[in-house]
Amino acid sequence: MNESNNNDDIVKAQLGYQVATNMVGILGQEIYSRFNAMLTANSIIVAIIGLIITNKNKLSISLEILFPILGLILCFLWFVFIYNGIYRHRQYRKEAARIEEKYFKKSIRLFRIDYSKDPKLLKYFRFYCTSVLVVCIFGLVHFYILLYLLFNMLSL
Repeated sequence: MNESNNNDDIVKAQLGYQVATNMVGILGQEIYSRFNAMLTANSIIVAIIGLIITNKNKLSISLEILFPILGLILCFLWFVFIYNGIYRHRQYRKEAARIEEKYFKKSIRLFRIDYSKDPKLLKYFRFYCTSVLVVCIFGLVHFYILLYLLFNMLSL
C-alpha cells in the first residue's frame, strides 16, 4: 500500500512538473509578445507625435497633447504587464524547481541551475532590468514631448 502511495506521488509530481514547465514556456512567450506589442504601439505614437510636431497644418492643441498622455498611459500599462508577467513566471519556475528538488533531484536539473557564475554583463542586463529601462526611456520621451507641447502652448 505504501509503494502505491509513493507511485501516486511520483505521478502527481510528474504531472505538476509538466504543468509548471509548460506554464514557464507559455508565460515567457506571453511576456515577449506583450513587450513587442507595447514597443510597437509606443513607437507608433512617437512617430505620430513627430509627424504632428513637424507638420505645418497644426492639429488642435488638445489633440496634440493627447498623444503623449496616451503614450505615458501605455508606458504605465507596459510596466504593469512586465511586472505581472515576470512575477507569475518566477512563481512557476520556483514551483518547478521545488518539484525537481523533492522528486527528481538525481535525474533533472533544469530549474535549479546556479546563475551565480553568469558573466557580470548578463547579470546586469537580464530581461526584467532591460525591459524596465526601455519602458522608462519611452516614458521620458513621452514626458519630454508633453512638456515641449505645453511650453509651446503657453508661449503662444
